[in-house]
Amino acid sequence: MITQKQELFDRVFDAQKSFMCLMQAFTFPGRLSALEPRSFLMDLDRTYVFAGSIISTLCDNETRLGFSPAVDETQAETLLRISSARGGEKESMQFCLFLGSSYDSSILELKRGTLEYPESSATAIILVERLFPEVTDGADIVVDVSGPGVNGNCRFCVEGLDVRYIKDREELNDVYPMGIDYLLCDRDGMVCGLPRTAVCSIVGER
Repeated sequence: MITQKQELFDRVFDAQKSFMCLMQAFTFPGRLSALEPRSFLMDLDRTYVFAGSIISTLCDNETRLGFSPAVDETQAETLLRISSARGGEKESMQFCLFLGSSYDSSILELKRGTLEYPESSATAIILVERLFPEVTDGADIVVDVSGPGVNGNCRFCVEGLDVRYIKDREELNDVYPMGIDYLLCDRDGMVCGLPRTAVCSIVGER
């Protein structure tokens, strides 16, 4: 029988593993990392299970969390509840969840920090159908990544991502160190970090 103490320990341990996975994704842009499913999130729709893992790891009751209108309202309410995060206007968000297949131009309204405090910017969590670590025929777009944390350059493929999200990064990150960090996540828990320092270009598009 699992005790309440053991369940709490498991949640903390799982959160630590998820955090390390996300940090690895941002340390090595364009390289895929794998999140593990967490049992207390299984009530979420499959599209949002790993979003729940990310949000419950990165957010707490002092975090502002927003959602694109394309995100299911019931799922959004559940994600706010399990993370204890607060909602609000996009301009105040620290994290905002988008569906990759439904382009939302309000991503351009997310806060980019200031020259003095660039870390006060937002992170966009974008849910996609599939991420592939190498060029694959079935993918919608092929993205080339270079910059800090990348040995030369690397490429990954995405299925279920509107190409405008990648193109918007140029405008969002045009005044470094201000900018927006991206975290892509697919239905199987694969994640790919694209910090503002990463240079991304589309080299293939279906």
